Amino acid sequence: MALDYTENIFSTYTTEKNTSKKYINSLFLLKANCLRRVGLVQKAQGDFDKAMINELNSLKLFKELDYKKGISSCYNEMGLIYMEKGNYKDAYR
Repeated sequence: MALDYTENIFSTYTTEKNTSKKYINSLFLLKANCLRRVGLVQKAQGDFDKAMINELNSLKLFKELDYKKGISSCYNEMGLIYMEKGNYKDAYR
């Protein structure tokens, strides 16, 4: 639900011509954080594949914004997901 709401805001304001780049970047940041939180819930529920997809989508947005804190959080959570799945080789990577 929160992700749907964020997506609606995101698509509405990124198509307006007079929206500032700073505001659009804050929407990207909001969307990336929502994806991360959905992924955290999915991980807690044991749905590791969906959690990984949301982490990867969040990582992509954080990289576009060059938001290092978000990037490192995604990599950390991805490592934890790999560990939960017993894939220690990828968790270490």
